[in-house]
Amino acid sequence: MRDKRIGKFLIIVGIIVAVVPLIIISSLAYFMNLYALGFLGNIGSYMFLVAGIIIAVVGEYLRR
Repeated sequence: MRDKRIGKFLIIVGIIVAVVPLIIISSLAYFMNLYALGFLGNIGSYMFLVAGIIIAVVGEYLRR
């Protein structure tokens, strides 16, 4: 039972980690030059997306 709660929590955290930084970085890139953000603007948003997907997959595994 405890693993199911942790799994649900990790799924929610994974979605937040994947979506929120992507929206923030995209809006910053819209108002600023994308290259002004440097590494964060070029690769950082994809790293957050991959990290969020990995966290959500682990949560789904624990929820079973």
